[in-house]
Amino acid sequence: MASKEFFAAPEGVRLIGGLEWRVLDASQSIDASLRSTGKDRASSYAVTASSSLTENVKVGKKTKEVRRSAGGFYTSAEEGVGPGKKAHSLAAAFALWTREHEKAALYVRNGAGKVAVVVVLNGLPALDKVVDDETEAYQIVSGYIKEHPTISVFADDTVQFPRSLMDHGLLEGLAAAASKATVIKAIPVDVIHLALVALLVISALGGYQWWSAKKAEEQRKAALLRAQEADPVPR
Repeated sequence: MASKEFFAAPEGVRLIGGLEWRVLDASQSIDASLRSTGKDRASSYAVTASSSLTENVKVGKKTKEVRRSAGGFYTSAEEGVGPGKKAHSLAAAFALWTREHEKAALYVRNGAGKVAVVVVLNGLPALDKVVDDETEAYQIVSGYIKEHPTISVFADDTVQFPRSLMDHGLLEGLAAAASKATVIKAIPVDVIHLALVALLVISALGGYQWWSAKKAEEQRKAALLRAQEADPVPR
């Protein structure tokens, strides 16, 4: 399902929902893991979020204490089309906004009648959906509340979610929390790979030019030899 613009703040910040989140490979750099996972997801744009906890991860033969990262991958209904300017991840902004909460769930509606549902566990978005049906959205959040009874709930519907910690100004607050860390941008290219490709191209071009020059010289000598054989007496 394609990612969707959910809310546009007066100052121009655009909150995008429905990104596809994946925990990144801790044995790789963030950029390398974004490239490999983005390729699998057919996505060229992403945002990252980092866990609020550290954990021990085996990297090769060593065990390292790391802070996990997750990538939220943007997909468009039109292939190759990016999110545009001032596009921020709604889920990444919510994760940053609720950093002090171990687990948090968001249920918020926009002016078009759609509902954004986001669930963040230990700083990493686990769910990021935009749905048309409020009943479906309620069931999703309710399921997470049953599974995680201590989860902090932020919902603009206090009838369905009476324990909501905040019910007004949610989208405005999230837009204000947006920062460089929540911008959806192009996945960084592999500079080393590009350099190697460029080197191969330059080498191939140089080899072709040398071969062309060598062939031209051989043709010149052959033509000269044929002329001499045809008229051996100098004039």
